[in-house]
Amino acid sequence: MKKELQKLIGANFKTISMSDFKLANRTPQARNRVWVLVEGYLDFYFYSKIFDEDEVYMRQALNQNDKGGKQAVINILQDHEVSAYQNVIGIIDKDYEWLLHRNITLPNLFETDCKDLEITLLNEPVVRQNIAAEIPDFDVHYNTATTIARYYGYLHITTDFYSLPWNMRVKDFKWSGICANKQIQAGYQNHMFQMLNRKLLLKGYNALSTIEYNNVVSTLQLDNQPDRQICHGHAMIKALSLLNPNPTIYDEDHLSVLLADNCPLAVALSWNCFQRIDAWQHSESHNYNILKQ
Repeated sequence: MKKELQKLIGANFKTISMSDFKLANRTPQARNRVWVLVEGYLDFYFYSKIFDEDEVYMRQALNQNDKGGKQAVINILQDHEVSAYQNVIGIIDKDYEWLLHRNITLPNLFETDCKDLEITLLNEPVVRQNIAAEIPDFDVHYNTATTIARYYGYLHITTDFYSLPWNMRVKDFKWSGICANKQIQAGYQNHMFQMLNRKLLLKGYNALSTIEYNNVVSTLQLDNQPDRQICHGHAMIKALSLLNPNPTIYDEDHLSVLLADNCPLAVALSWNCFQRIDAWQHSESHNYNILKQ
């Protein structure tokens, strides 16, 4: 997915590691701009539409293995030398840390309003309306995809709660089977739970019991949480693509770009994330104008 998305985004996509960032930020020219560090390709593409390109350097943060993601952004911002810089911010997905009480708080680190960027975009009625005008039966597929993405979120939270190794957590399901089998549409939760357990057993781990799973759902009151905080963006986009009559046209990459292209600037700037960034750029220690108007 990522290589195809990078092709759609174009040649402007740039990355930076911690060591390269420290070196690049030593020049006077760099110190006069704000560095905006993000997790991945879609983040880079969308946030580039929100920030003034003459005022910022937009980069995907990389860790020591040249991999992006949330932790790469956090690692750079938490570095002792970098923490003294006044011209760098990071934007990350909110994810589920708030549920598990694992939040990381930094004055220059900002989170999406919803679970992740994809869900934040889909949470906007105008974005859904614009996409529905282009994709047939989008509203019907959206409701089904929401159910799938919610239960995927439940399983993701459960594996995080029990701190399963990363390669054992919920990912790489056979999504085509999940989305194509109409007979299981009323039983996604149980079906996906069983799929996860088969994966665990194949890798030599104990299967999760329904007691353990239901304990997480009950303890964290997941059924009471809104879709926007529980639905998993990757699962949502995957399901929307596979449920569509033309999945080759509206694949994950094209759907992701379609989301980003159909969110008006004024709508995005109203998000809490950008309200906080605006407060940061005009605080006592800063005097920037990095957001487009």
